[in-house]
Amino acid sequence: MATYLKMLVISFRLFALSAFLTPQIAISASSAILDEFAQAQAIALVNSARARAEEIGLHDACQQKKQDFDQIPGFAGDAQTSGGQGGVVLQVHSDEDNQPRTRPLPGTLREAVEFGYRHRTATRIEFSPELKGHVIKLYSALRPSDNTTIDGKCTGVTLVADADIALIILAGRQNVIISGLKMRKYPYTGENKGRADGKDFRDCITVSGSVDRLAFLYNDFETCGDGELDITSGVGNLMPNAGGHMTIAFNRFGHHDKAMLLGTDGCGDATVGPVDCPDYAKANSEPLAPLYKVTLFANFFEWAGQRQPRAFGRVLLDATNNVFAFTPFDRGNGTSGSTYGIFASNGALVSAQDNLFIGVPFSGRPAYGLTTTTSPGISLLESQAAIRSENNLAYGNEIISQNRPELVPQIAYAGGAELERIDFKPLGARDALACVITQVGPYGRLEWPSSCQRSGR
Repeated sequence: MATYLKMLVISFRLFALSAFLTPQIAISASSAILDEFAQAQAIALVNSARARAEEIGLHDACQQKKQDFDQIPGFAGDAQTSGGQGGVVLQVHSDEDNQPRTRPLPGTLREAVEFGYRHRTATRIEFSPELKGHVIKLYSALRPSDNTTIDGKCTGVTLVADADIALIILAGRQNVIISGLKMRKYPYTGENKGRADGKDFRDCITVSGSVDRLAFLYNDFETCGDGELDITSGVGNLMPNAGGHMTIAFNRFGHHDKAMLLGTDGCGDATVGPVDCPDYAKANSEPLAPLYKVTLFANFFEWAGQRQPRAFGRVLLDATNNVFAFTPFDRGNGTSGSTYGIFASNGALVSAQDNLFIGVPFSGRPAYGLTTTTSPGISLLESQAAIRSENNLAYGNEIISQNRPELVPQIAYAGGAELERIDFKPLGARDALACVITQVGPYGRLEWPSSCQRSGR
């Protein structure tokens, strides 16, 4: 997919080298040394949290997810996202896939996806219990139609593909739920763009354009090529229409370089190409109405390098009860990328509450947990975002910044879409992480364990 690295009047070749860090900071593993002491502490914390998660209910019998996801938290639930509810129910029986430009094989996931597209009907796609633990290798991207649910439930089915093939593409789609899947790409080494072999890496899930009512729940992403989940408007395309209600909840994003990108490539309403965004350095600047509204709730970013997420343009991000364990990602070719949790710029609006940041930086450098261009040590190549930070927990000395918090709207959800927040601070880093571990992925629990129901507010 076209990436944000091409946008703005400033050359983003410079940005690609700095990845929002100051230009003086190199990202090559040969010239930067990982803080091994911080790494050892962070790994010990995660291992201890996993053991604690087992004690409080990680390995309970897999609980059936609600049949029609009638209580999706966050923006997607507020917009009454229903996916394939009430439509045709199709069950996948085969772990095969067909080669491009050939007919879908009977009983396959691709046949089910294309059924909904051909018939323009609501479709709920499930997997036979016989496929539990199976791997489906895709030879081209799946393109679910509007009003579709793909639900792995408790099967833990894994979708895989070569790194230059996207797994799922949602371009201009409405009312889609993707849940309970594992997603992987192979091989995953080296830089992901401008490759000598001509095979640029693609995302596990690519979302683009005017989308609305999308939910990504209980999935497990790892080694995904370009991005694990990227939601962007695309350079040179018309801006998306207002709407864009999305929820990303109870997922694990693991062992990856650039985890998630959220943004619009400009700030005009229908202009092709980059358009100036609000400059919050000016006291009288006002945010533009968000075109993407994204709830990021109770996800575990486990040793991703950067973009967890990177938010830019007309995006409103509500990040709550997530754990960000980040470290420079070894690309397998002697280099590693930058490392940070959330970075926001170019008029984005971020509300971050009750999150945990666990950063493993390069030696002598701070760990950037939650930042914008005004944060200490950050490059000023882009314009500011507005960030409101409340009750976030730093494991070490991670930088957690605020900027123009009065510009970020107070976010409230109706009914079943309300977030069941927990306060991480009284729990402490280990137990907070353990609580999130019990929730995420295809076997995640439906409710917080009783030991997680603490609140200091």
